[in-house]
Amino acid sequence: MYQDRLFRRNRSIDSLILVFEKQFPEYHNLKYNNKPATTKDIQNLLDKKTAMISYFIGDTTITIFTLTKNKMDVKRVPKITNLNDSIVFFNYGLTLEMQEIIRRLGYKLYQQLFPNTPLIDRQIEKLYIVPDGSLATLPFESLLTENFTGDINANNEYPYLIKKYNISYSYSANLFYLTFSKEASSTIEITKLIDWLAFAPVFDNRSEQSMVMFSQELQRQLSGLKTDSMMINRSMFNGNYIKPLPATETETEAIFELYDDNNLKAKVLLHNNANEKSIKSGELEQYKVLHFATHGFVNSERPELSGLLLAQDTTGGEDGVLYSGEIYNLKLNADLVVLSACETGLGKIQKGEGIIGLTRALLYAGAKNILVSLWQVNDKSTSELMVDFYKNSLANKGQLSYSEALRNAKLKMISEGRYAHPFFWSPFILIGK
Repeated sequence: MYQDRLFRRNRSIDSLILVFEKQFPEYHNLKYNNKPATTKDIQNLLDKKTAMISYFIGDTTITIFTLTKNKMDVKRVPKITNLNDSIVFFNYGLTLEMQEIIRRLGYKLYQQLFPNTPLIDRQIEKLYIVPDGSLATLPFESLLTENFTGDINANNEYPYLIKKYNISYSYSANLFYLTFSKEASSTIEITKLIDWLAFAPVFDNRSEQSMVMFSQELQRQLSGLKTDSMMINRSMFNGNYIKPLPATETETEAIFELYDDNNLKAKVLLHNNANEKSIKSGELEQYKVLHFATHGFVNSERPELSGLLLAQDTTGGEDGVLYSGEIYNLKLNADLVVLSACETGLGKIQKGEGIIGLTRALLYAGAKNILVSLWQVNDKSTSELMVDFYKNSLANKGQLSYSEALRNAKLKMISEGRYAHPFFWSPFILIGK
């Protein structure tokens, strides 16, 4: 009897996978393509100035795979005691601006993760990081390449890794290959897409800001979680109202002007127009770049319930919350999705698969590159970083890669001093190129 049940269940799963293959080919390819990319496949996507570093954390050792255009190096190093705790404390140091922790653990983690390797030479300018386990929560850019003994508060003088390399991330080498190997054979030419679309509900009008029933239930759920979601809850809600994000309106309008000045087509949906109905209308697949400036939240226990808050407008039959589980059903052709929101890069850490959350959902929906954050960020500094990122991205007719544009925006923050502390710039990371 049990064998019959198991047989029927397996047949049901097979039938469901066939549905995925026919109706959601992008999802099927990323999820069920069991043919792994070869070393040569990955190397064909690298240039002479680029290296991919992939980590595997074992019980007592860390295996580090370093791949360049023509060579590969495999190194196994002893894992430091309490590696996971060191990462947690380092991130605390970044978010709480605890300088001594940053100085001590920033260099210690760098030594652990970047042991001497002949492949990372002066020719290398760009690193693709493929993290494993808790490394997926670590902003590598903020690691210290030297034992810094200067003025502890001179944040602009710290030897951050970002000063040496242009850095971006991928959840696996195979996912990187599946995402970027098909660029040349894309069915929709990138030049035919509209340039930019932004959503910014802002939440600064009390009549629009009041939470609908679904968001009130979300608030109760987040309050009941025994995780860091309590912090997210406090940052998102103020009693029965959603905390306003006034700088997001300034941010999106400034970026719109950049596109307009470059004779590019752009559109901003503000306040109640930034609603869930618009997102699910099918319009998103027409755009090259999508920008969401709003509150984000993470449910690490049930990652499909992570999401973005949108306008609390239920006239279209939606609940004002775009959950990760709903993003899988979107069809995107976006070369870039920017989540200018708190902690959108977090989620459930799955061994061998990286973080399962909003970013994974967007990749399955068709996005190639995603800009996300690892912790709650300052509204004004985020706006400044985003505007500079787009300035850099649009300069020189878009010749800079997204990761280069982001790096230059961060280096500007560091050099100018006002937002030089890594709390402001290091949480923003690029998944992709």
